[in-house]
Amino acid sequence: MRITATTTLAVVLGDPVEHSRSPELHNAAFEAAGLDWVYTAVRVGEADVPAALAAMRVLGVAGASVTMPNKAAAALHADRRSPSVEVLGVANCLINRNGLIHADNTDGIGFIQGLFADCGASVDEKSVAIVGAGGAAKAIAHACDLGGSAQVTIINRDRARAEEATLVAPRSGRVGSMSDIGGADLVVNATPVGMLNDTSMPFDPTLIRTDALLVDLIYSPVETVLLASARAQGVVGFNGMSMLIHQAAAQFEAWTGAEAPLIAMRNVFRGET
Repeated sequence: MRITATTTLAVVLGDPVEHSRSPELHNAAFEAAGLDWVYTAVRVGEADVPAALAAMRVLGVAGASVTMPNKAAAALHADRRSPSVEVLGVANCLINRNGLIHADNTDGIGFIQGLFADCGASVDEKSVAIVGAGGAAKAIAHACDLGGSAQVTIINRDRARAEEATLVAPRSGRVGSMSDIGGADLVVNATPVGMLNDTSMPFDPTLIRTDALLVDLIYSPVETVLLASARAQGVVGFNGMSMLIHQAAAQFEAWTGAEAPLIAMRNVFRGET
């Protein structure tokens, strides 16, 4: 990759940010698309988000991915907000359009497109059970509600948080319990339980019907104990890698106006699926 005086810059804003794989993903996409763009990680804390957005305007940074803990602050301080950001109150994507910072959230569409890429399934008319009530859970609940899901059940230990999460799915959202997993066509683990070296599970996988789908949003490790256990009993299951790729692809397209080179982006994770 050759960087010149005309190279366009995009960044990821987070704290910590050293673990981010977004630079690998986006730089592979820029190279495959033949674009004179480069992407790097910038460590920015929540209190410095307004300054980071001001720097984007002054320096001409064309786009930014936003990760924890900055998603709410990015939504708040952007000049324009997409309908999904207005509903969710958080942004994971910023687009600099002639000095105006537009905030978007690509997690929901990333989940929908990632699910289709993994197995050709849609959420239309499906009963969906989401375990967790954080930002990813809300984005998926909102996308499923818009995508025609028959029912979106939010399951969380904190009932108040679950009730709050259902507000982003006004047509189909409801609060449920672990017993509702057995009635779901699609089960989503949107908690961090099972991440990295954690061998615990967020719920009993035997609750999942063998004809249902499971998506565990964790992708490190690529197969959690939950995913392995569910697969062992005949459940078709996937990790969060496709959602990661497709939410990044949506960001790429918002910034550049070009079609995302999905094959090149998937090749970043070759051998890890």
